[in-house]
Amino acid sequence: MKMKKPLLFWLLVTILLGSCIEQRVCSPSNPEFCDKSCERDEDCKYECGCGCISKDETCFSNLVCKLHLCSECYCKDGKCESWLSLFNEAIKKRNASLCVKIKPPSCRDLCYEYLGGLVEIRTDKTEYEQGEKVKITVLNKLEEPIYYVTFCGYSPFEVFRKTEKGWEKLEQIRMPVVCEQAFEILELKPNVVWEALMSTQYILRDSNKSFLEVPGVYKIGFKYSLIPPNESYDYEEYLKIFEKTARWAYSNEFEVKPEIQILSPEKYVFLELWTHRSGEVIEGRCMGPRIDHPTYYFNEKEGILGGAIDFEINESLKIIYGRGIDLSGAAGGGAASKLSGIYRLPYTDEVENLTIKELGDDGTLTLIYQGKEITLKAKESWKTTKVEIANWEICKVKLITKIEIKNYGILDKEKIKGH
Repeated sequence: MKMKKPLLFWLLVTILLGSCIEQRVCSPSNPEFCDKSCERDEDCKYECGCGCISKDETCFSNLVCKLHLCSECYCKDGKCESWLSLFNEAIKKRNASLCVKIKPPSCRDLCYEYLGGLVEIRTDKTEYEQGEKVKITVLNKLEEPIYYVTFCGYSPFEVFRKTEKGWEKLEQIRMPVVCEQAFEILELKPNVVWEALMSTQYILRDSNKSFLEVPGVYKIGFKYSLIPPNESYDYEEYLKIFEKTARWAYSNEFEVKPEIQILSPEKYVFLELWTHRSGEVIEGRCMGPRIDHPTYYFNEKEGILGGAIDFEINESLKIIYGRGIDLSGAAGGGAASKLSGIYRLPYTDEVENLTIKELGDDGTLTLIYQGKEITLKAKESWKTTKVEIANWEICKVKLITKIEIKNYGILDKEKIKGH
């Protein structure tokens, strides 16, 4: 006679079996039981809580998810995967080449956006005077090289100006250079710093002036790709690949400030650096060189400046800078001089290692001469003397060089007599 099993026994069996069956159901708590098999991307779908699974699989979940831009699924090696995994790997490794492999444009762009700051461009300042040079620094903070293209006579950088309608790209004028080929493909390695000066070849279409001369807010753009060139395609083919895969990195915004009118438009300041060099023969017999005559004259009492003037006398002219030299004795004979018009500061005379740094409204000038800062009020001068022994081929000469830098103060432009 068989014994009937108690009801409690069957109840326990049912609970245990049900528990085992439930544990093998595709759900957020058991994603490993989800069928993720696939043959192509269309065989996959995304389910909240279960991730990317086979399109015929059912995810038992009551979760409500906010989809990530990279939640879209694809088939990889017969298994459904999410682009989010590749996205996270790219961010973690700081490897933008992984972004290239992401097919959905929205996810790929987001990946580039996250890593975009890793190609860094910054300017040396955020505010510039008109005519002042803009120095930029590019740093590749990625873990891999980046590649950029330079066309003959053109810079790889672009300049953008902020307008009411958004950012406007300026026109770039080709520089007159001779190149062996139409363009070059260059590489910037990881953690390498690249410094460059922005030239005057970027102009505003409406005024035909360099951006360095026009007040406004600007930024620098740099176009690069992560795809390296190789021998499987020529330059023209790579150029197409570059344009298709290129990304933009942008600098901080910077301002070219409006010019502040220090002097009235009909006034200017005259600054002169004059060198007198004399010589005494110590041994032998010799005579120094003869040089040309001066090209300008200045009547300090009348405030009249005249001579060869090859620059424009206009309202923007702030300073006229005269530089001259005269020789006497064994040092030679004659004199030579030249005038230069200065429209914006700072201005540097590289020959004399003199920089005119600032101009005050009372005509005071701040200079840097051979590394030394000098301040000259109107009618003030600064002098220095240097004595040296020169061993020339047939004689030995004692040279005495006297240099005077004088600020003649504020003068009238109407008294400039050019020819």
